[in-house]
Amino acid sequence: MLYGLENAKMVELSRVFLDLNNPRHEPFNNESESIAYLCKNEQVLTLAKDIVANGLNPLELFALIKEEGDTFFSAEGNRRLCALKLLNDPQLAPTPSLRADFSRIGSSWVKIDNLFAVIFSSREEVRLWLDRIHAGADEGRGRKQWQSEQKARNSLYSKNDLALSLLDLAQRRGFILVDERKGRLSTVQRYSGNPIFRNTLGLDSSLPLTTNLAYADFEVMFKKFIRDVVSKHITTRDNAAKINSYSDSLRLLEGLSGDKVAKYNLEEKNDTLGKKSSESSNNDLASSKTEDKPEDKPEDKPEDKPEDKPEDKPEDKPEDKPEDKPEDKPEDKPEDKPEDKPEGKPEENEGSSVKNHKPKKPIRREKINFNPEIQEALQKIPSYKLDHVYYSLCDLNLSNHSPLLYVGAWSFMESLTALCGRENVDFVAYLSHATLENLGFKNKEDRKTIRNALERISSFGNATKHNKTAAGFDGPQLANDFETINCLILSLIQSILK
Repeated sequence: MLYGLENAKMVELSRVFLDLNNPRHEPFNNESESIAYLCKNEQVLTLAKDIVANGLNPLELFALIKEEGDTFFSAEGNRRLCALKLLNDPQLAPTPSLRADFSRIGSSWVKIDNLFAVIFSSREEVRLWLDRIHAGADEGRGRKQWQSEQKARNSLYSKNDLALSLLDLAQRRGFILVDERKGRLSTVQRYSGNPIFRNTLGLDSSLPLTTNLAYADFEVMFKKFIRDVVSKHITTRDNAAKINSYSDSLRLLEGLSGDKVAKYNLEEKNDTLGKKSSESSNNDLASSKTEDKPEDKPEDKPEDKPEDKPEDKPEDKPEDKPEDKPEDKPEDKPEDKPEDKPEGKPEENEGSSVKNHKPKKPIRREKINFNPEIQEALQKIPSYKLDHVYYSLCDLNLSNHSPLLYVGAWSFMESLTALCGRENVDFVAYLSHATLENLGFKNKEDRKTIRNALERISSFGNATKHNKTAAGFDGPQLANDFETINCLILSLIQSILK
């Protein structure tokens, strides 16, 4: 058959019937039997929901074979055709529950009355092309299924996006080879999907790839993690308790400073490090060459330069101290002057003074910020428990009581959402994007930020309560998360009062 639009046409759906001899099943006597089989075994209801939500796949045509008269049967597209028939007429479904399901999902359905199809004259004519679609890769002749990494790259909102980016970063840093990546995406995804593990590496749950750890700390822990993935020391079968315990072990690695910094993009940092590492390698090579030659002239330079420099430096500041100090101190301490002068004469050496100035370390948060508006609102509910839990949360010291405060924060949110009507789910699941939007949080990024904070409070609170070793020790992070959800707490209280 020639390839081209002239072989395709629009055909009325009412003139097209299911293939009763389709390779998916044994031959059937009538269309009702075929529909019953497809509904039970071929996930037609799920397909119908997708068609209602997104329409028919424009990349796939139906393949029809003409019967006697003006009717056709579908050689390719039997599942799609079955879904369309049931959406157009739910009474064709084999059971009452399925009829109800198709009626419900088809209530907003705009009927499709015509199919875009290629017409074949016989089964023999279409058989080869069916093999190309359904019989596997066949050494490259048929469709080749994507692997997990390829699927992740195609999916804009894949849950593997973070894991894939971490593997890409590890490969660029030389922590993993291309061949070692095969079959490792699922393990990285399992660990990066755990909030406690992400917090250990200072990662967010979404892209871009950022961290708030000092890069030296991040690199030590990240390299250890990747090599453990490669060696299968950790696997996709690890449960949450093991992941939490492993996260704690990363924090105990030698050489970590424990410093937290402003969040930065790891992709950009990696590019910078790549350039610096190549420069430092060149410098190391150059220095190694120059280090081979110091024995030739070990004493020439020290004798030449101490006498030259003392004379040079006084010339820089001849007006203030013309000739006394240059003669007194050049031979004894030629290098002391640059440090003495900026302190004595800041106006003349202001640039040097600024360069030597060290930034002050930010003040560490000692308590969760108290919000009087929240306390006043809680007293209106009234809730003796919530009022006192909130008081304790804001009164206890974060440095000394962070595990206890994580449990308290978890308890506070569980109790508050229970008063809002939460049942049978945890507070993170209850406070979905839809619920947050109904509470007035219309901005998607704001909702995502709030849910990230809720996930950390929930994960660390649960780990502290139930795990024998894992606990929440990051007090400043808890303070920041609680400040992030202050507006949510007020909205929940208002919904209770209403």
